[in-house]
Amino acid sequence: MTTTHFTPWVKVITAPTMAQVREHWAALAPDYDMVEWRLDCLAYLDEAAIAELCQASPVPVILTLRTIQQGGHAMLDDDAYAKAILRLAKLAPDYLDCQAPLPVETLTQLQACAPQTRLIYAQHFLGGPPACWSTVLQAMRHPAVYAYKLVLGDVS
Repeated sequence: MTTTHFTPWVKVITAPTMAQVREHWAALAPDYDMVEWRLDCLAYLDEAAIAELCQASPVPVILTLRTIQQGGHAMLDDDAYAKAILRLAKLAPDYLDCQAPLPVETLTQLQACAPQTRLIYAQHFLGGPPACWSTVLQAMRHPAVYAYKLVLGDVS
């Protein structure tokens, strides 16, 4: 039996304004299979505009919101981050890339409010690898998660 492996080409958009984001979206080459939109690069999160672009996208969209602690640009504490992720999930993106750790109840709420959204659960280790990978992976496990992403080193 032969299986075919599909490796998508992902366009990453890191523009600081919605006008620039729209320019990137308009210039989306047909070679791309997905778009990862780094929302933490925006000066302001316009949820209506985000929803509009996600719904109009010709390819699946990954919404990513990364805090400074995990190599991104968003200046949010853990509580504000969890609330922002829940608001973004309600926009029904194809994928939502969120950072660990999140409270278990937040992951459960994400699953309930956006069952069609595939959750990518990411942990960034900017200071080097953890002492025990299995402990990290076990702590991240949750049935709402579609894929786990572990990143070592600088991600900015």
